Amino acid sequence: MANPQLFPNRFKGAEYARNVWHVTPDENTTREMVLKPEFWTHVAGQLKVGDHIEVLSETLAFWMLLLVVSVGRVAATVVSLTEIEIAANTIPNDTGVDPEYDIKFKGPMRKWAIIRVSDGAYVLEGFQSREEASRELNGYLKAQAA
Repeated sequence: MANPQLFPNRFKGAEYARNVWHVTPDENTTREMVLKPEFWTHVAGQLKVGDHIEVLSETLAFWMLLLVVSVGRVAATVVSLTEIEIAANTIPNDTGVDPEYDIKFKGPMRKWAIIRVSDGAYVLEGFQSREEASRELNGYLKAQAA
C-alpha cells in the first residue's frame, strides 16, 4: 500500500474553510447553557460544520472555544475544545475595602463597577481595572464620611 498524499484541493487557508465567531453571552448564561443546541436557535442559520466559536462571558467569568459539529434550522450542536474559568470575578474584595461594597467586572459597557452589597445598586462604574475601582471606592467612602 502506498503512502497517502495530500492533494492540493484539500489544502487551503483556514479562513476559507471555516468562520470564527465571537460570542458574548449575558451575565446569567452558564457554560452548560452555551453547550445546549437550543442556545444557538437565533443564529443557527449562520453557522456551518467546522466553524469555531469563541465565547467570552460578559462578566469575564469564563472563556470557551467551541467547534460546530452539526447544524439544523433552529439548533446547532457544539463541542468544547477548551474552557477557561477566569478568576477576574472570583478575586475576593480588596483588603481594607468596606465590606458593604463589592468590585466586579460587569461587561464591556460598565467595565469594573462598584456595587453596594445591600441592594445591588451600582455606585460607580466604567473603571479599566479593579485597582482603579478600589482607589475610587476609597475616595468615595472618604467623601461620604466628610
